[in-house]
Amino acid sequence: MLFRSRATDNRAGLLRKAGDWAAAEPLQRESLRDFLLAVGESHRSTAICRTNLPMTLMALGRHDDAFAMAAESVAAAQRLFLLTCAAGSERQQFAAFAALRTHLDAALTAGRRAGQPADRLYGMVLAWKGQVSRQRRRSRTHADGGPLAALEQRVRDATGALAALSLHPGGDRPAWEAALRAAAAKRDECERTLARAAAEGAGTVILDGTTAPRMPVLPAAAALVDVYEQLSVDPATMRFQRTLLAFVVRADGGVHLVDLGSATAMADLVDSWRAEFAVAAP
Repeated sequence: MLFRSRATDNRAGLLRKAGDWAAAEPLQRESLRDFLLAVGESHRSTAICRTNLPMTLMALGRHDDAFAMAAESVAAAQRLFLLTCAAGSERQQFAAFAALRTHLDAALTAGRRAGQPADRLYGMVLAWKGQVSRQRRRSRTHADGGPLAALEQRVRDATGALAALSLHPGGDRPAWEAALRAAAAKRDECERTLARAAAEGAGTVILDGTTAPRMPVLPAAAALVDVYEQLSVDPATMRFQRTLLAFVVRADGGVHLVDLGSATAMADLVDSWRAEFAVAAP
């Protein structure tokens, strides 16, 4: 199944490069479904599929669908990040956080094209900020033998059982595929349980674009300008550009989004300002 998933995904990639987005979409959905079954949502191949599919939907002009898929991908990437913080090494934690940032940037691109409200997009950014240090502090409180140890072992056992089953199809293929789906579902549920346990009590908000985090409390007539550097992409050309987004939060709870343009151009202006006032760069 894994080889078939990769072959399907490769065909979809060729169609995307040729600009045949309509033909690529069903193949991408098929490969994503197969990857989820064969290796789960925490696998790199699954994550890549979840990144590419919203790009295809945006290229087709289906921006609402693209945002829904991208928001789902962000939530899945966050679950992986929480899982990694609970049971992974520091290097794995930073890799998972980088993947979460990539999915968040894609969701912001799709959300802006779909005309999503600024407060919804800012809610995802606000929930994302500061998550690494918070989860790392929390993971240190659950050292080996702590409350998460049993859940971590359940994930390892379920993953091992799925891997062993996938290598021995047996003669009754329908029965094997049914058992494979059941084992994959058990593994996924064990991972979600561990991720929820790692997040519990840490003030973590799932970044799915639906749960509203607590907004900053501001004095009357005050405003907060929160700047986020986004790696935006044109799905038709797959050209990437770093842009600066300013979320202006007012005391009444209103949020406005201002696109400040190229992050590189803004950095050049800051460097010029520093040179003019003889302020050394940090």
